[in-house]
Amino acid sequence: MILSGALRNAEALLSQLPAPRKQNVFVAHGTEDPLVPIEWSREAVAFLEAQGYQPQYREYPMGHEISFAVLEDLTPWIHTTLPPR
Repeated sequence: MILSGALRNAEALLSQLPAPRKQNVFVAHGTEDPLVPIEWSREAVAFLEAQGYQPQYREYPMGHEISFAVLEDLTPWIHTTLPPR
């Protein structure tokens, strides 16, 4: 998962990506984030999509935080992605 994040040097990451690009990725960002520009997350999502991933991307009306709305979307994603053993 990526929360208010960015890939500042995405090209350096290319050689480390696994061949099957099946890993689930959840990306969340606040539209009012004063610390990390929302464009950085949008660029990260575009990069991941260009590499064959299908990230779930959500924008929320919040700043640089984790809101209840994020948790409401993230919790089921975690349960689906990381089922209990």
